Amino acid sequence: MLRRMYARGTLLVLLIALISLSVAHRTATPSAAAASCVVSYKVINQWADGFIGDVTVTNNLAATTTWQLSWTFAGNQRIVNLWNGVLTQTNAAVSVQNAAWNGSITSGGSVNVGFQATFSGTNSIPTSFTLNGVVCGETNVTITPPTSNPTNTATARPPTNTPMPPTGTPRPSNTPTIAPTTPTATPNNNGCIGAIICDDFENQTGIDPSGFWQALYPDCTGHGSVMVDNTYANSGSKSIMVHGHSNFCDHAFFGNTTAIESIGNLLYGRFYVRQDLALPDHHITLMALKDRNDADNDLRLGGQQGVLDWNRESDDATAPSMSSAGIAKSVTIPPRQWTCVEFKIDSANGYLQAWVNGSEVEGMRVDGVDTPDIDQAWRTRANWQPRLVDIRLGWESYGGDDITHNIWFDDVALATQRIGCSASNPTTPTATPRPTNTTTPVVGTLTPSPIPSATPTIAPNGITAATTIAELCPTYRQLYIDRDFLDYLPSDGSGGHNNMPVDGGMTDAQKASLYGVNISAIQSKIGNGTLTLGELGTQALGHVQRLVNQNFPKNAICQLLPRLMLLGPETETATFHKNSSNPWAETAGPVNAIAPAGFMQTRWPTDARTYVPAEKAERDRCHDQPVHENNLGWTFSSIVDPSILYDPNNPVLNAIRTSTHPISGLPMGPGFSSNAPMQATTKLHEENSGFWYQVIQFKNTSTIPYYLDCAMIWWVGPSGLSFDLRNGHYNNEQRPGRGYGHPQRDIIEVVYNQTQKLSVYSIRLSFHDEPYNMRTAYPNQYWSLEVGTPAFLNGQARYTTSAERQALMDLMLNTLHVELETNLDRNIELFDALKMRNRVSN
Repeated sequence: MLRRMYARGTLLVLLIALISLSVAHRTATPSAAAASCVVSYKVINQWADGFIGDVTVTNNLAATTTWQLSWTFAGNQRIVNLWNGVLTQTNAAVSVQNAAWNGSITSGGSVNVGFQATFSGTNSIPTSFTLNGVVCGETNVTITPPTSNPTNTATARPPTNTPMPPTGTPRPSNTPTIAPTTPTATPNNNGCIGAIICDDFENQTGIDPSGFWQALYPDCTGHGSVMVDNTYANSGSKSIMVHGHSNFCDHAFFGNTTAIESIGNLLYGRFYVRQDLALPDHHITLMALKDRNDADNDLRLGGQQGVLDWNRESDDATAPSMSSAGIAKSVTIPPRQWTCVEFKIDSANGYLQAWVNGSEVEGMRVDGVDTPDIDQAWRTRANWQPRLVDIRLGWESYGGDDITHNIWFDDVALATQRIGCSASNPTTPTATPRPTNTTTPVVGTLTPSPIPSATPTIAPNGITAATTIAELCPTYRQLYIDRDFLDYLPSDGSGGHNNMPVDGGMTDAQKASLYGVNISAIQSKIGNGTLTLGELGTQALGHVQRLVNQNFPKNAICQLLPRLMLLGPETETATFHKNSSNPWAETAGPVNAIAPAGFMQTRWPTDARTYVPAEKAERDRCHDQPVHENNLGWTFSSIVDPSILYDPNNPVLNAIRTSTHPISGLPMGPGFSSNAPMQATTKLHEENSGFWYQVIQFKNTSTIPYYLDCAMIWWVGPSGLSFDLRNGHYNNEQRPGRGYGHPQRDIIEVVYNQTQKLSVYSIRLSFHDEPYNMRTAYPNQYWSLEVGTPAFLNGQARYTTSAERQALMDLMLNTLHVELETNLDRNIELFDALKMRNRVSN
């Protein structure tokens, strides 16, 4: 999430250009009914050739679940970036459809969209608005331009990606920036002597690319974003990170739209690229150059079928051809390491070449000779001579997977001769990859924004007891690390686990004393970042060094520090919320889950301690989902509707019976399965003679932490036939007390075998308010769930023999599945498939 607060004084500038228009529906007579819709159109800011617009429409007709807002500009305004909707603009006609998350407008409700646009001449107000085809009205307004010089006055800009739906009106990006201007200085040169343009991004001072580079979102906007990042760098400490998704409008680029054409007909280029995932099979673009001689269609360098290719947008020609032989003549880009990509574009002759790590890619050579499986299709267009007028680096996808892709670019150079992969030796880069960033947020109905990275300014082996928080986490204030410490300082007065009914467990104060945590140092030094790892006691330093060496996300390390300093080497005793003094003797487990190796959540959300709406929407994305969806389709009942309870077609039933995943169809079992390493034990605790608690106890068996927010869990247990599903609890020793970090639950019961009185329980954990260090399962530590169920069903006692009880425990364990969230996507596809929109409170 981009945590960028408005600079002091900027609001005064923003108010200069504020003009508001309320447009009432034109009616035939004064006594006619109220307007069907009312529009407020605002020019938030304006400069010589662009402005920021804001449109709010209020629906006075019946509620609707989809909307389309349309208007016609009076001049030559062209929207270049829009948020909170999906844009279509044809000449002056603009149409905005709802985004995936804000389609519903109640009667009397409102929806807001914002945009950035260009214009020349007069920026006249649109004269007509319609909502779902119904005219809202028309009014003309004169815009008063800002009194300040637009070339050096800070202006509010739109978000660098579409924010998740907050509870109020979404706001533009919080970092004021200068209106676009022509760069006045050549970017830094690094490893490319003689290049016309060369940039290692070390001179970037903000989060948004600036100066020579601009963030670009051609044609439409979606879930893509661009930011300056210091999580990975091929050289120096900075790079540009692009966050993209599978849909076309979820693209994002950074580029320059003025300097390329002046280079001439012979263009050589080089960039280093790192991606978190392998090249997909479907078509994607990493670099695009607008061709003025081809109706402004793009010349693209990207990939198809998992290998690099050239692509011509206008006729979709590729080099190499996408035949088996053609694919074999190209190469891929391996994930999670830096790769040097060079290219040559000879516009006068229509020739193309490309090199990867210094070696030419045979399949990407377009020359004067037709070569089977390489450039035959390309050369079907005679006299192709591109006139390139811009360059964009980033991500654009044309279908395929529903996965978020993060791509980093560094050391970009343009020249009239080949540059090579370094100043002295154009071969494989030698820079050591550094651990991943956690940004965000995203598939499904949400789009979390990127958050500042927290890359140490020193190498992992240089992290010592003297390392300060500011050195480890340069953006510690933006990450709320100071608040994470100070809001939950270890203290017996905080009500730690010493007030648990049984088993005891250490309080945070006892842990702090045991591990030598300097509470006074935290209080006096965390605010200015001079607090050292050594002052956090005997445990923090080792955890940080180990996690950094495992490429664990840096901002997550910083967020977890308040708990890591209290995390000893021993496995803490598991405690439970309800009475555990009368357990069944029969249990099942512990057993390890069938799980893939190498699990890591590379993207961790913000802790949002100041409750900025868009940040809170990311932090509590599952808890707040009903609010984001205007409660449509949600129930809030401890008794599940019979249509869910007795649904024989719920996919979870088939998943359990066939041991196949409800979405992918891939095998899950047999037995306990998960997408992350963990261990499980099933138990049953008798609260009293009439009420039991099913207990699922987990242990993180990996070497890294993972957060549990939005995790989905299901198993087969004794039917309660929806007897008060609120009777459930979450337990985790790594929090100040059982009242902290306690999730609400999205939960359903589905009858699995009515004769045997068995049901499937499906749960999604939905945490709120507390930071992620309390929503996390730590290595070698327990967490558990308790779900209440009546001891008697229809007045009959059940599981009266040891054999019956053991069989039940085994069944619970063998049907157990856990799916942790991996991409800030709420586990939405699985959640929707299992029809789980029923929320119960803590």
